[in-house]
Amino acid sequence: MRSMHTLAVALCLAAAPFAHADDASHRAKAEQMLQLTHTDSMMKEQLSNLQERINGMAKQQSGQGTLTPAQTTLTTTYLKQVQDLTNDEVGWEKLRPAVVQSYADTFTDADLDGIIAFYKSPAGMALLTKSPEIAGKTMTMVQDKIKDLQPKLGAMTEDYAKKMQAAAPAPAAAPAAPAAKPSTTTAKPAAPATKK
Repeated sequence: MRSMHTLAVALCLAAAPFAHADDASHRAKAEQMLQLTHTDSMMKEQLSNLQERINGMAKQQSGQGTLTPAQTTLTTTYLKQVQDLTNDEVGWEKLRPAVVQSYADTFTDADLDGIIAFYKSPAGMALLTKSPEIAGKTMTMVQDKIKDLQPKLGAMTEDYAKKMQAAAPAPAAAPAAPAAKPSTTTAKPAAPATKK
């Protein structure tokens, strides 16, 4: 029995380097998929957009008027600190290992092989190249549809408000003013006259 246990442990120890190599190979495939799909550049662009929004909020916070030299220095320092913090905490280099691990955890080796093969193919490259154009066209179409929809939504909202007002319970009548209460104070009898 003891020799079976020893054999099992020895087999596990012997297999460990292969499992680690497979894990490293799997992560390398996930990394390759990120590179092929240009995920790094998309993430960098999103982080840049985030930084611009933060800068815009900071500028609004500082006010619309002309800044004094001291305020300009404070604002510049603040924006640099925010940018450094953002890059340190959610910069691509900080996020990359977690994103790679997420892809590695989600996709099997076979999935990654198929995805990589697709994105290396002419069709996959065309999809990557033309996706921004399609996204732009789709966004324009949706915005146009929303413009067409606004008058209808406005009318529906107005109708809804009228119906809600009509369905509201009638306001309760104000309570009648209380009747005047009789005076609870009693008059004191006059003090008897004293003789002198």
